[in-house]
Amino acid sequence: MADKEIVQMAMRAEVDLKNEIKIMAIKKGITMNDLLVRYVKDGIERDKREENE
Repeated sequence: MADKEIVQMAMRAEVDLKNEIKIMAIKKGITMNDLLVRYVKDGIERDKREENE
């Protein structure tokens, strides 16, 4: 799945979650899309580490 598809799926999430994402992106000074891609990549890396334990 491409990064853009992941971002689109996340953007369809609950309004509250979207607002939290927007606030965090503003705090970090990055776009919402960049923040979501970062979170997804971090999650994938964490899952891979857990699988290897």
